[in-house]
Amino acid sequence: ESLSDYIQVNTIGEPIVSKEKISNLAGELPDTFIRIHRSFIINKEKIRSLSYDEVMVGDVRLTIGRSYRKAVKDSLRVVSQQIPRISTDE
Repeated sequence: ESLSDYIQVNTIGEPIVSKEKISNLAGELPDTFIRIHRSFIINKEKIRSLSYDEVMVGDVRLTIGRSYRKAVKDSLRVVSQQIPRISTDE
């Protein structure tokens, strides 16, 4: 997660804070990670549900940025068949 001039990596344990740029981090992560927004990179294996413009990672609902939607859709094409859709009945 990009926060102003630093990033916060949310892990199972404690969050890790670094001055690294999110764009640099995105280029160094394995293919199981995908950038979905200018502020968010997620682990595709942790997606609980998915819609056109949102993903649920754990209990957190994140917006897929407009400029990232096509890349996210293409990257998750095979995986998305196994991911439940986010309900819009809220």
